[in-house]
Amino acid sequence: MQEWMTQAEEEYLERDFEYKSPEELESAVEEMKRAKEDVLQKEVRVKILKDNIMLLAAKAPSGGQELTSELNVVLENYQLLCNRIRGKCHTLEEVWSCWIELLHYLDLETCWLSTLEERMKSTEALPEKADAVNEALESLESVLRHPADNRTQIRELGQTLIDGGILDDIISEKLEAFNSRYEDLSHLAESKQIALEKQLQVLRETDHMLQVLQESLGELDKQLTTYLTDRIDAFQVPQEAQKIQAEISAHELTLEELRRNTRSQPPTSPEGRNARGGSQMDLLQRKLREVSTKFQLFQKPANFEQRMLDCKRVLDCVKAELHFLDVKDVDPDVIQSHLDKCMVRPLGG
Repeated sequence: MQEWMTQAEEEYLERDFEYKSPEELESAVEEMKRAKEDVLQKEVRVKILKDNIMLLAAKAPSGGQELTSELNVVLENYQLLCNRIRGKCHTLEEVWSCWIELLHYLDLETCWLSTLEERMKSTEALPEKADAVNEALESLESVLRHPADNRTQIRELGQTLIDGGILDDIISEKLEAFNSRYEDLSHLAESKQIALEKQLQVLRETDHMLQVLQESLGELDKQLTTYLTDRIDAFQVPQEAQKIQAEISAHELTLEELRRNTRSQPPTSPEGRNARGGSQMDLLQRKLREVSTKFQLFQKPANFEQRMLDCKRVLDCVKAELHFLDVKDVDPDVIQSHLDKCMVRPLGG
């Protein structure tokens, strides 16, 4: 019995705890479980041995004190062996559990990093529309709201195993790879989030400007159409003509600024650029040309040349009759008589 306990102690308890691979650790756990079972199975033999020795001691003349003392030493050593083996088995099972738990959390966080990476890639070819960019931004932010609990568990479990000299090289390598990828993707995600926020702001401002421009051009178009229908031209409402001309010039500058802003933004999908920046601005550009054409007609109507000729003829006639205004007499009655004749004389001569 004593020889077996000595052999069990050498085989199971005097080995180093420094396991360098998961296979070594798993093998040690299984081995300690077998040792635990082996020791527990010896309890029956120990009990039988104890009963036999107690019978012998009772029959011995001296009361079997020597046998009893030896039995107590064996029983004490056996109990100590059992406790040590159970303790080491429990320790290795805890270490193995920590390793499995660490792998579990690493797998969870690795899957999250992959999701984050995929979500960022999905933002690389967005249509230039505020709703599409907003949806992508919200989707990215939902992934970034991932709690930090798992990373805390990874750090604590990894440090516990490394401090114990268990799988320290493998764990250090895994943690270094994970932390490096986490830092890289976190910085990229933060930059992407900021870029999307700025892009969304620009698109919303642009959409607002386009909407205002569209409404203003619509009002100008209605106003000019009404003037042309009613045969009202710029000469009849000069102040309104100046106002309309100023608005058209301002709209031309606004549209050109929007085009420059669109060209200066990072390239997105061709479909998005055409769908938004091209189509809507092209429509407004055509509308602006229509309004400008109507304004030109408003400034110079179709019968402008004939009207100018009529005006010139009238002025020439007036000029030809100016000599009737010459008065050589200073008598008031003569002057009044001459003035009456001028007033009744046909203007056309």
